[in-house]
Amino acid sequence: MAHQALVREITGADTVVLCVHGIVGSPDHFTELIDRLPPTWSVVNLLLDGHGGEVSDFSNTSMTKWEQQVQRTLDDLSDRYQSIWLVGHSMGTLLLIEAALARPEKVQGLFLLAVPLWPALRPVIVRNSLRVAFDRVPETDAQAMATKAACSVRTTKRLWQYLGWLPRFFELFDKMKRVRARLPEIAVPCVAVQSAKDELVAHRATALLQKQKNIHTILLEQSAHFWYAEPDQQAMLSAFDEHITK
Repeated sequence: MAHQALVREITGADTVVLCVHGIVGSPDHFTELIDRLPPTWSVVNLLLDGHGGEVSDFSNTSMTKWEQQVQRTLDDLSDRYQSIWLVGHSMGTLLLIEAALARPEKVQGLFLLAVPLWPALRPVIVRNSLRVAFDRVPETDAQAMATKAACSVRTTKRLWQYLGWLPRFFELFDKMKRVRARLPEIAVPCVAVQSAKDELVAHRATALLQKQKNIHTILLEQSAHFWYAEPDQQAMLSAFDEHITK
């Protein structure tokens, strides 16, 4: 079943990978990455509170609940594993950066996809979001299909119900501001993979990451927020292998 948390605990494992998806996102975003991990490693792929259900479930959650969920998980894993790798997409990268700074002693490194230090709202995401809401995504449009697959919240054609989501996005914007200020504090190996055609992340986010001496930033020239062009997909997977599994 799609949009489900994954907990794979390997008896005797000393290494675990914690994955955290983005806002309205899905643990499914990490499936291909998890498949590349050593079978002797444990994996915890979270489904954040309010995700995987109805529009009202997302309205009734909060950034505070997400922060607490990630921090509790990291604290628990820190008590039971020698080494922890953190893998995030979009908002999940922000949650993991702050969690890692609060509990750095066992974090081996971060692998971050589409770090949203500033937001963008380009026409393509507005169009694709409406297509998803009204279930009119053409199967021939790979980027729109990727947007649909990435949404773990069941959509509704009653668009006014999405007004309850506004506080969540205002909380996200505040989170972006706080994490921007803390980037220089990252002291563990960190790789950030950004997309040049990201429809939700401003270009200046990539520019700021590239200025950080403690972060290795990779730019995918043809990819978007949820969708990766084939050459970029291979580059992203190779970077993952090089950073984490080798």
